[in-house]
Amino acid sequence: MSFEPKVKHYRYNFFTYLTDLRLKLADKGFAFIKNDRRLLALKNKHFQQRAFVIGNGPSLKKTNLKLLKNEITIASNKIYLKKDFHPTYYTVEDQLLAMQFYKQINKVTSTTKLFPQDLKRLGIKSDKNTIFFRLLHQYPNYPQFQPNALKSLYSGGTITYTNLQLALYMGIKEVYLIGVDFDYGSLDKASGDYLINSRENPYFHPQYREHNERWNLPHLSRMKKSFKTAKMFYKNNKGIIYNATIGGKLEVFPRVKYQSLFK
Repeated sequence: MSFEPKVKHYRYNFFTYLTDLRLKLADKGFAFIKNDRRLLALKNKHFQQRAFVIGNGPSLKKTNLKLLKNEITIASNKIYLKKDFHPTYYTVEDQLLAMQFYKQINKVTSTTKLFPQDLKRLGIKSDKNTIFFRLLHQYPNYPQFQPNALKSLYSGGTITYTNLQLALYMGIKEVYLIGVDFDYGSLDKASGDYLINSRENPYFHPQYREHNERWNLPHLSRMKKSFKTAKMFYKNNKGIIYNATIGGKLEVFPRVKYQSLFK
């Protein structure tokens, strides 16, 4: 090993150590930077309340989101295409998406935005509504579930998995999934790591995927494994996740009818 790679290695370990120390102190209430204070303020903010974690599947076209006006909602990615809906929390973790649509993402307002810290280098800006957290993409014993965002969260093949970790961090023990269709048609049979200009559109908006946009190939088996982990973790922590999606193919969680939740 040459001298330069050794320096980079030690520098990486040193800054990782400092980050770990900083977040450990923040977790104990000693948050020294603004972002950590904002993240700390979310801890148990919605203790024992219910929340809706929203996917971007085609079933969202049949879902009356006006019923969620007074609910806690976590939505992600291109939910901004639904002009008449503004979630409580907005998340993005996909680096390909951030790299191509950072301008649109930065324009999202009237919500608290939560992003992995590595999206900063891809054009995602910090503002008064933005909070960054650490997200681990590669780690042993996949998938892992982390209820403490001040340590780090774990990716699980879908941002819904990250949102479920964030919900539990905020004290939410009763989660309802909507728009999580778990159905990409034949896309999961495609080859390669990402897709361009697929003729299928498994999303709620006809222009969800733009011309020449690159997007990551969904891996349903990986996502299902993550959902099973989330289900068990919630159960072990006296919580529960329901699937209130209208239709779809996700059968990991007990189903409830969306409309029945507002009577």
